Formats: sequence, C-alpha cells, structure tokens
Amino acid sequence: MAAAKGSWAAAAATMKVDQPLRSVQLDGQAILKIVKHCSECAPSLVTGQLLGLDVGTTLEVTNCFPFPVRAAGGAPCAGRAKGLTHVRR
Repeated sequence: MAAAKGSWAAAAATMKVDQPLRSVQLDGQAILKIVKHCSECAPSLVTGQLLGLDVGTTLEVTNCFPFPVRAAGGAPCAGRAKGLTHVRR
C-alpha cells in the first residue's frame, strides 16, 4: 500500500519537467519512405505516422507509415491504385 501514502498532487509536484525538443533526427529509411509517398501522390497532400523516441532534447524518427490518400475525385492516388491492382491478382 505504498501508493496510498502520497497523493497525486504530491507526486506531480516532485516530477521532473521535460525539456522542450530542440532538434529532430530522421533515419535514412524514414526519409526515403516520406519522399516515395510524396512522389507517388504528387501534387496532392499526403499524411502519415512518424515513429520514434524523444531522447533528451532530440526527437529521433526511426520509421514512418503513410496513411491512405484519396484524390479529389475520391479515387486513390496513382501509386496506390497500381499497388492495389497487383494485390488483387
């Protein structure tokens, strides 16, 4: 029952405040995936998920995954449509 001794406010008051991020470090594979996703779906906007860790004041991005993109007409971008036709075969 050690958790019952202190309150949440007391624990929050003793917590170390994190320093703000000062730099971002991107892995080469993540950069290439971002460039590929952007070039396949250009000129439309693209989005995705970045994965990594914050180490001190540096954000280290180690991998990324694209979110599916739909063009203005509702169809997937050209690169995704081509990939889907190969999967369906």
